[in-house]
Amino acid sequence: MRWNVSALRKFLDKRGFEILSVREQQGGVDHVALMINMALRTGLVNFMTGQSSASFREVMQMAPEAASAVLRAKPTLRQRALQGLGRIKAAACYPAAVVLYPYVRIRGLKGTYLYCFGRGKH
Repeated sequence: MRWNVSALRKFLDKRGFEILSVREQQGGVDHVALMINMALRTGLVNFMTGQSSASFREVMQMAPEAASAVLRAKPTLRQRALQGLGRIKAAACYPAAVVLYPYVRIRGLKGTYLYCFGRGKH
């Protein structure tokens, strides 16, 4: 879900929480490059391996034994090659991010994350 500071404050206040601090992630060049990279998904991993790799969220929802096996598995040569291609693609997004960064700043766009520190009201 995408929250703004006002909506998060109202939501937590109604549920008995006091917000001590809120910080929004800034939309820096790294973040812009990441967003470009994500927008340009190629599906190459799915095509080459016939399956998608397990995401962090998927691993966290697995039974402990299954998650442990996934985390211990050594990547195959094909997977390592695809990881290398992924790093090249991510690096190739940086020039576009540098060009787009002033637009992001002018528009006042923020990063993806909103960090909130709070406590229950007593």
